[in-house]
Amino acid sequence: MMAITVNGEFQDSSSTPLTDPSHVKGSAQLTLEAGDSITLRHVLGLLIQLVPSPEVGAKMEITKVK
Repeated sequence: MMAITVNGEFQDSSSTPLTDPSHVKGSAQLTLEAGDSITLRHVLGLLIQLVPSPEVGAKMEITKVK
């Protein structure tokens, strides 16, 4: 399972199961404040292997909604 953390705290609404380890896709809507730190993390202790550089191993797109 992959999830977004905000300032080190997992955001339950952002959890995405790893049903297909070759492609994981999900979305979340979060309220962020100036200075917040966000990360994409693997929640479970299972091994996952990302594509090596220069390919994209993990990507997070952020869109500001007014």
